[in-house]
Amino acid sequence: MRWHSFGVPLIHLHHDSNSRNKLADAFNATESGQSVRDIKTMPQEEVEALARELSTFFVPEQRA
Repeated sequence: MRWHSFGVPLIHLHHDSNSRNKLADAFNATESGQSVRDIKTMPQEEVEALARELSTFFVPEQRA
């Protein structure tokens, strides 16, 4: 677990495990959830190729 410090007060609301499980089940039933499962079983070379392709959509802004 990473530790982060923030300059403003934060509050964590505890969610019981039943709520977390329902949320996880709902996510897993979505197309995004299927994508996560697909990537976990994808060969490393395919993951790297996909990352290269996706990186073209995230070009840093040029400052004037």
